[in-house]
Amino acid sequence: MQGKTLWAYYTEEAQRQQAASAARLAALTEEAWTAERETLAREFLRAVGLDPLPARPAPDVRTLGDFAGDGYRATRLAWPLLPDCWADGHLYLPDPLPAGRLPGVLYLCGHSQIGVYHYQYHAAAWARRGYACLLVDTIEQHDNGGDHHGL
Repeated sequence: MQGKTLWAYYTEEAQRQQAASAARLAALTEEAWTAERETLAREFLRAVGLDPLPARPAPDVRTLGDFAGDGYRATRLAWPLLPDCWADGHLYLPDPLPAGRLPGVLYLCGHSQIGVYHYQYHAAAWARRGYACLLVDTIEQHDNGGDHHGL
């Protein structure tokens, strides 16, 4: 009989670690959790290479073009997240633009080979209903290519 696969081992180990962590955190009092919270946050930041945190970039939202459709208009935007690391998306607004403030929707869509354009009909529908909708280009889309698959 053959032993377990590497995938089965990784899956079981991840489940074991998650259960142990959940049990440990559930047993903490509010005071202990408050004290441990800072340590856990620092450990997380260290694990993802963000300890110490880099300096925040100056606000620098750039407009990269406009387009419009029936009942909406959109502006393509880019803004820095970290030094030399940018995010981008499209801001959809009703057309004509009503006076005053608008309710807003932050739309973090899924993945598509054509990026945010695949989901623009959702954002356009929000704009036609009177909302401002920021459709953010997530990793593995349009300008933010990447790989997020696996454990």
